This record gives sequence, structure tokens and C-alpha cells, in this order.
Amino acid sequence: MRLLMIPLVAGGLTMAACSDDSRTDNVAVADNGVAIVADADGTMDGNMAMGNAATAVASAESNRVFFALDSAELSDAARQQLDRIASEYRETPGVGVTLAGFTDTTGTRPYNQELSEQRANTVRSYLVERGVAAGEIDTEARGQNGQRVDTADNVAEPANRRVRIEFGDQS
Repeated sequence: MRLLMIPLVAGGLTMAACSDDSRTDNVAVADNGVAIVADADGTMDGNMAMGNAATAVASAESNRVFFALDSAELSDAARQQLDRIASEYRETPGVGVTLAGFTDTTGTRPYNQELSEQRANTVRSYLVERGVAAGEIDTEARGQNGQRVDTADNVAEPANRRVRIEFGDQS
């Protein structure tokens, strides 16, 4: 992973580009710790960074958990990731959390919509069990919309089977 930090004088803003050779995120981090992340696909993620700009860049990718095909069960790696996220949240409670569930394009659209909701709810339950206030969590089911990797129908793409976790007011 390559990281490029570019400090901007106006407003205490730092720009960063983060690349792992398969995708690039562009990140803007203000002094107050709020990071705005533009994924390579052009979507914007607003992430509350729990530290400096480098932490914000690292958290842009790490605020996603991935799932096996046709499953809403958390892997051990996803549990470890969510444990870290819950710990970070407890350091700054009240910022709000939005969970967006996604699927790949295998299966029907209605089925994938339901599966993405199950994934978001699985992550929600896990975070609540670890001290994140239930009232601070919003969930969204995106189904097979918002693919990280564009595919044709009925393609099993692991990068698309995920829940994205965002901190802060997303409205």
C-alpha cells in the first residue's frame, strides 16, 4: 500500500491518496478528525477518524467487513475488525454509525436486497453487543447496487459482499 500525504494550509486540511495497486482512495482529513473519502468508484464515504490523518486513511478501507457467498455470518477477521471499530466508537460516543449492506450479483435482486439487510443487521447486533448504542446506529440495505467491482449479472465477486461502516452524521 502506498500513501501520499499533502498538507493544505487553508483550514488545516490534509489530502491523502492511498493505493493498494488494485484501487485508490482519495482522503481529505480536517483538524477535527473528520475524513471524507472518495473511493476509486467515485462514491463518497464520510468517516470519523479516531486519530491522525494516517489513521483516517487506514480506516477508509478497514471500515468494511466482507462476507462469504450467500452468507450473513461474520468471519473471524470481520469480528476482529468490528471489535476494533466498537473500541474506537466507545472513545467518541454519540457520533452516530451508518451501516450499509451490499451483495454481489449472484441471485435475484429481491433476494440480494434481503441478504444485504441481513448483513447490515448482523453487523449492527455485533456492535451493540460490544457497547455501541443501538440508537446511534442506522442501517441501509443496498442489495447489488453500489458495486465496488462492476460485474455482469450472476458473478460472484467477493469485494461486493460487504457492509460499509461510516461514523458521523450521514444525512
